Amino acid sequence: MLTIPQVFALADAIEPRYSALVLLGTFGSLRWGELAGLRRAGIDLANGAIRIERQLSEIPGGGHSFSAPKSEAGIRTVPIPDLIIPRVHWHLATFTGAKDDALVFTSPTGSPMRHSNFSRRVWLPALAAAGLPATHFHDLRHTGNTLTADAGGNFRELMERMGHRSTKAALVCLHHQ
Repeated sequence: MLTIPQVFALADAIEPRYSALVLLGTFGSLRWGELAGLRRAGIDLANGAIRIERQLSEIPGGGHSFSAPKSEAGIRTVPIPDLIIPRVHWHLATFTGAKDDALVFTSPTGSPMRHSNFSRRVWLPALAAAGLPATHFHDLRHTGNTLTADAGGNFRELMERMGHRSTKAALVCLHHQ
C-alpha cells in the first residue's frame, strides 16, 4: 500500500503518458484491464466520472480481446477526484485519439497495452526512480480502496466502487490491504 505522497511521486516519476494511469488506478480503484480497455467516451470530465463497461484481456502467446467486466457489478460509474482532473484532461489532449472509441491508454506505438511489457519497461523503472519499494500495479487499487474507507466510505460504497457484487469478494479484496 502506498501513501498519497508516494502515489504522486510515482505519477511524477513514470513516463508522462502513464501518469494519469497511475492516478486513475489509485483514486478510481480501477483494475489494470479496466484501464487498458477504457475508451475516451468512458471519461466524463465535466461530471468527474469514469464509466467502466469493458476490460482488455491479454491472450497467451500474443493478442488481446475486449470483454465485459467479470460481473454485472463491474459495469459501473466511478468518480474522478477533482484534484486529478487536470492531469486526466492533459493526458486526453496529449495521448488519446479524438474519436469516442479511442483507447485512453496505449503503448507508445498506439497499440493496446500489454501488462508484462508495461511492468518491465515502465513500471519497475518508475518505482526505482521514485525510490519506492517493490509494488504491483494492482496495489494501486488496494491503496485507493483504503483511502476511500479511511475517508468514511461505507462497505456498500466500497463494493460498488470496486465492482464487486458479493460481500465475500469485497472482503477478500479489502483483507489484502
